[in-house]
Amino acid sequence: MAYASGRSLLTEPKEKVWSILLDYVSHPEKYLSPVVEVTVTESEESVMRTLSTRHFSWQEEAIPSPKHHQISFHLHHPELSGTTTFKLVTDPYQGTEGTYIEGQLDWQSKGDPLPSEVVLELSQTLLRGPLAAMKRQSVKDF
Repeated sequence: MAYASGRSLLTEPKEKVWSILLDYVSHPEKYLSPVVEVTVTESEESVMRTLSTRHFSWQEEAIPSPKHHQISFHLHHPELSGTTTFKLVTDPYQGTEGTYIEGQLDWQSKGDPLPSEVVLELSQTLLRGPLAAMKRQSVKDF
């Protein structure tokens, strides 16, 4: 099992960060530094993308929910199942000054447990990497 979660405070308005998150769906190579190959196929309701690092390849379906400012990535892989989710959340006590991006990775092995180094690589690559990259991107002109 691979489970990780994270939260980053953002300095830009929610809608600007949402546009960055949508860019992440179509251009993951800008946010996932270990990714060496990407194929993206878009439809009206979702985006299928195939990603490869030097050691691992997977396919996932990205389903945006603009109403909830959330994107869920459903894993399609012969040995793994699970979801990675990113959501924009406004802290009710801080108003627009407290917009966060929250991420959660929850993958399970369909057979033997995942080795700890794979769990670490997945959480670094698919969760912490995008959170940090989106935070950096949010302070640039997008």
